[in-house]
Amino acid sequence: MDRNMLPDDLLKKFYRNQCSPGEFREIADWLKNASRKDQLSFLGQHSQFIRQEGGHQNISTEMDFDEIRKRIQTMERRKKAYRLILTRSARVAAAVILVFGIYHLSVFLAGRENGTDLKVAGTRDKECHTGYGEKAEVTLDDGSTVKLNAGSTLTYPRQFDGRERVISLKGQALFEVARDSLKPFIINTSLFKVQVLGTAFDVRSFDGDHFSSVCVLHGTVKVTLLRDEKQSYFLTKNEQLTIDTRDGHVEKKQVNARISVAWINGILRFEQVPMDDVLKQLERWYNVKINIPGNLGLDRVQVTGQHKDNGLYEVLEALHFTHGLQYQVTRGEIRITGLEN
Repeated sequence: MDRNMLPDDLLKKFYRNQCSPGEFREIADWLKNASRKDQLSFLGQHSQFIRQEGGHQNISTEMDFDEIRKRIQTMERRKKAYRLILTRSARVAAAVILVFGIYHLSVFLAGRENGTDLKVAGTRDKECHTGYGEKAEVTLDDGSTVKLNAGSTLTYPRQFDGRERVISLKGQALFEVARDSLKPFIINTSLFKVQVLGTAFDVRSFDGDHFSSVCVLHGTVKVTLLRDEKQSYFLTKNEQLTIDTRDGHVEKKQVNARISVAWINGILRFEQVPMDDVLKQLERWYNVKINIPGNLGLDRVQVTGQHKDNGLYEVLEALHFTHGLQYQVTRGEIRITGLEN
């Protein structure tokens, strides 16, 4: 981003609270380091946006006016040394903008310290995102807990209103759902939805992976496929439903659920997982970039095994020894070159 300006489309997304975590990180960094001149330019863009939007902004800071006023007063005292003269309206607007940026930056930094990126998604919804190499735990309004695996995003309401408790998941998470027979708990993914009353289960649904799954530790869940809502499956303890995202094939089978969710104990485990999905999981687990050229036939190689407290290169060497995986490391980037014949 040009240090002296913010793109109009990004600015509008910022004031409408529609930025992705990466976009917000970029804007927060700009606000933190911008010169006084650039901040005034930013204020001018802000005023223009307000006029165009009719004076309405969709911004939620979770702070009441007393807190904002106290922060503005503190910031005004600190800024006296700059001897910067602003009009009353511009001064208040600039303070609100800076409070908004500082507040969300503090939320972001606090989330990073806990292994997550947190984003306020609106007046009701929150979002928890784990980066590659990170995990997180979230407690929901009803007391339910969600443990997020690396590279996952959970969207959930601040309070569960209405007759259902509805959240959304991209990635993998282990749910411990508080029982409420009057309010079903529903998880939406891109392929299916899971409905429960109170139970513990694992949901895996990463964009781009060949397989998605639901595995139950105890209780009962109902899984409904979005492609055909008449197609539903009931799962009980130690049952797993696997969906092949390539051809839509569905398999229900008995498993040892505690082993299937070993990731929560730091165990990297594969059971008949296509090699290219294994490599994607290594990217998320170790926070690395693995370059995989096409037409290598990796999806036809099934991997079974587990690793605990092993480094990335130990796992790659194990894949080389057991499956003939060939790879090169150049300036920290891993490139897959093929399979041994």
